[in-house]
Amino acid sequence: MKYTLKQLGLALLLFTTACDARNLLGTEKAGWQQALEDQAEKPKPKVKDTDIDAALLKVADINLAAGNFDSAEANYNDILAKHPDSAEATYGLARVHLFRKEFVKSVELTDKAIALRDDPKFHAFKGIIQDTQNDHKGAQKIYNDALRTHPGSVILRNNLGMSYIVSGQFPLAVQIFEALNKLPSADAKTRANLALAYGVDDETDKAKEMLSGDMTPEQIDHNLQVYADMRRKYTPAAGL
Repeated sequence: MKYTLKQLGLALLLFTTACDARNLLGTEKAGWQQALEDQAEKPKPKVKDTDIDAALLKVADINLAAGNFDSAEANYNDILAKHPDSAEATYGLARVHLFRKEFVKSVELTDKAIALRDDPKFHAFKGIIQDTQNDHKGAQKIYNDALRTHPGSVILRNNLGMSYIVSGQFPLAVQIFEALNKLPSADAKTRANLALAYGVDDETDKAKEMLSGDMTPEQIDHNLQVYADMRRKYTPAAGL
């Protein structure tokens, strides 16, 4: 049997006053009776809708990450039913459609999210949609256009650098990631991205040096092999 918070509060109060109750019965209004009435009338704090929506958004994001696309879509739509102007839920739906390879719908929803809130991560995601379709020029235009209004965005620069890698523009990727690695916020992930750029650009010694503080020799050797494979994969064919 389930109890409400009010019922549990009353039960606790009854328990703590049981020893004195026998002596108080029969009076005009016993102290313990008044206490119960006061407790019953005292308003309980309400859970805010914003708290519920934030929790549901987290559930949706977890479902999306786990590949439960139908559940994630339902979660995001539940939020949008109450808050049609939720940029985060709209962005979430855009990600669902990208995972389903429904690119047109994903772009449409991403544009809607941007209209609701001009967030660099939304622009970065729109670029990812184009990169996923191998439209790297289109993706790079999106990143560069967004950087004009969000010049300090790390996510936009990071995505631009990755787009340069998968389009075989390795020296440009090196420039991007070298600049990011000079920022105070640079961390192991930043160094790994710069090492990747060095590796695909056939600067193996620089890549190894960049990884040396974060990886074991075995891990470094593995990564260098991955970089070599990526270099062969993404180097444009002669004449293209």
